[in-house]
Amino acid sequence: MDTYKLDRTALSIINTDARDPLQETYFWLDKSPQERWVAVEFLRQVAYNYDPASARLQRVLTISQRLQRHLTKRKIYDDSVT
Repeated sequence: MDTYKLDRTALSIINTDARDPLQETYFWLDKSPQERWVAVEFLRQVAYNYDPASARLQRVLTISQRLQRHLTKRKIYDDSVT
């Protein structure tokens, strides 16, 4: 997964009350489903402060003691002979 960096030179400040409410809807409808999924993943990473470069699976080590079993010779009984 790619890491995202914010290009602060590409940002502009706008008044959100003055824009057309359907403008954003039309913008996303023009994008392909793959581009929309990439945007959703980006927003998810930003919202949850997720860094794919440092995220790893958590390793858990559990030490347990095994019971010792005494091996004895077992008699095999034939079920047909009683």
